[in-house]
Amino acid sequence: MFKKHLEDHGVSYRGHQKLAFFFARESFKAAAMAAIHWIIPSLYETSASEVHKQILPRYQKMLSEMKKNSD
Repeated sequence: MFKKHLEDHGVSYRGHQKLAFFFARESFKAAAMAAIHWIIPSLYETSASEVHKQILPRYQKMLSEMKKNSD
């Protein structure tokens, strides 16, 4: 089951780790900004949503580069 997930996405275990860490790190940053904004609304007014908008294109670029390098 584990290998199937990696094969479905066409990445190595190390590549999967890099992608997952990137996604977790960026999501954590957005969550921290949103929590601060919740307490002090004048801070990070749009930062969390901007981080969310940037995550998927960057993730897809990383994935594409990993697949290209593995060929």
